[in-house]
Amino acid sequence: MKNLHIFLFFLTCLLFCFKFFSILPIYDMNLNKLNTSRSVSIHMLHTVIHDLSTFNVDKSSLKTNVLYLKKQSLYYNLTTLNDNKINGVIITKMPVRNIQNAHETQNSYPQTSFNTNKDKNINFDLNNIPVIINEIQFQPKSPEPEWIEFFNKSDKPYQLINSYIQNPAGKKMYFSVELSANDFFIITNNLDQFLQIHPDCNSQKVFQTSNWVALPNAGTTLFFYLSDDLLAESITYKANSGKHGLSLERINPFSDEINNWSYSTSEIGSTPLTRNSQTPLDINIIINSIKITQDNEHVNHKIHLKNIGLFKPVSTNLVISVKNENNNYLFLNEFNISLDVELEYMIQTSITNNFGYDFYNYKLLFDSISYEYYKSYLNNNPPVIINEIMSNPITDEPKWLELFKLRDFIPEKGLKLFSHNDSLHIPLFESDFSIITQSKSDSIFIREKYAIPNNIQIVRGLKSLNISGANLILKDYDDNIYEHFAYTNQFSPNKGISAERISPILPPDAQNWTACLSISTPAKINSVYMDIMPTTNSIKIQNNPFSPFKNENCIIIVNVQANQVRANITIFDIKGREIIKLANNIYISGSHSFIWNGYDKQNHIVNPGVYPLYAEIFDLSGEKLVNSKMLVYIGK
Repeated sequence: MKNLHIFLFFLTCLLFCFKFFSILPIYDMNLNKLNTSRSVSIHMLHTVIHDLSTFNVDKSSLKTNVLYLKKQSLYYNLTTLNDNKINGVIITKMPVRNIQNAHETQNSYPQTSFNTNKDKNINFDLNNIPVIINEIQFQPKSPEPEWIEFFNKSDKPYQLINSYIQNPAGKKMYFSVELSANDFFIITNNLDQFLQIHPDCNSQKVFQTSNWVALPNAGTTLFFYLSDDLLAESITYKANSGKHGLSLERINPFSDEINNWSYSTSEIGSTPLTRNSQTPLDINIIINSIKITQDNEHVNHKIHLKNIGLFKPVSTNLVISVKNENNNYLFLNEFNISLDVELEYMIQTSITNNFGYDFYNYKLLFDSISYEYYKSYLNNNPPVIINEIMSNPITDEPKWLELFKLRDFIPEKGLKLFSHNDSLHIPLFESDFSIITQSKSDSIFIREKYAIPNNIQIVRGLKSLNISGANLILKDYDDNIYEHFAYTNQFSPNKGISAERISPILPPDAQNWTACLSISTPAKINSVYMDIMPTTNSIKIQNNPFSPFKNENCIIIVNVQANQVRANITIFDIKGREIIKLANNIYISGSHSFIWNGYDKQNHIVNPGVYPLYAEIFDLSGEKLVNSKMLVYIGK
């Protein structure tokens, strides 16, 4: 019974307390997560405050305390709270000094409260850290000690107080330094040895730490803290035994790219307290590429510029000149360009009257620096063509193709030949022909079989020349395309017979290729060579009438348009008897001349008079293309 009374007593007390506290005012200001933003000169903290109080709160008495660097206290009245009882918003502003600092915001209210979640911390602007790890010497050659270089990439001084490097095991090495704008400093475990190896370094910028954390050659991660709990960055490096004695450098201290590190290319293997060996120049603009085209009125220059320097944007002048017949460059035009990262710029210049190549000079001028770029432009027919292809040789004989030089060409770098996905360098050649084949043994075979003179160049390395055909591209190293066409096995369907180009001055399409009339003609004029290809099939007679008694001849000219045709040309007497057959064979496209000297097939001179000429031209399928009857007159 006694225990029951005790239990009832405590229960009564609890009910009383519950009723008492339920009517007491509870002041509960809940501070949500902080967010931050930054303008040019100030930081701004953003938060939402939830009023969880049981009674109306006098918002004018509520203040926010911002701890800056854990030393300075700035108080802000919450004058921006909404009338809504639940939510309130506060924006605080702080001047930008050291731009990476921890900020802690606390609510303060004079009345008794059960404030929940009244403290919030935030570290911010960590993507704009002014001081960075810039170089690490973790595998030096004895007696050089290990060291780490830092760089202040901002244009203002920066003070580090109790900053430290920490390894994955939690060991820390502390340092404090006042760092000038755009300046370096180094920490090491042995100052004297460092200065012996690098005597030109300013000793006032090198600091020895007593609690040095070893940098393992096998690789590790280094954590750089500006202060407690304020991580600036972490750098991970891996082992590379082949780089012993070389420091690991940040390529661009102003870039946040992950792959922004490389081993030093300096002669001494590192660059302590100076610009890293692969860091871009402050100002450096290059011409990445140029594409030149021509219309009826202008030469169009599409110029791709890139700013690979540290300073952006940069203003530069672009000057364009062209080489004249005296081998001097003449000024064409000048343009001012403002370049941030990259830019494609279109410029038009006047058309020159040069035959073959135009040579242009592009000069970029900025401050005291100049950058020049040269490019040639082929403004007329190519000087070199693909002239003969042996893609289906007799078994055990090599494949090859032939280049033919129409005129002297300028590019000293030579040419590039592309077939499928393979490319081959073709050196500059002096003779009219250059033969390309696969191997050394193939070149020896070709030179011996076809009696190729030693002054004719044979280039090795041709990898892809399919029997069925392929795309062929011939161009120079300025990307001027000489030839770009697809050959097929229909160019020459018979095994062991090369495909020959008919006319060197006409495009290399299917109408301009046919089978060799013999077997092949490497390093020789093609058997089907023709300067001009006719546009129609026709027959005409020149020097008619004529007199064989005066040693005169008549000429029958046959123009053939198709690749290959069969032509029959026969002369009869007035009674229809055959006098002589001038042509009965297969002929390729082109213009063919047949001479009749007035003699019959027994080699006797014929009498003066009228002689009918009958000419027929068929394609290889038997279709008649030309059927012509003409009269030839013979006089005394």
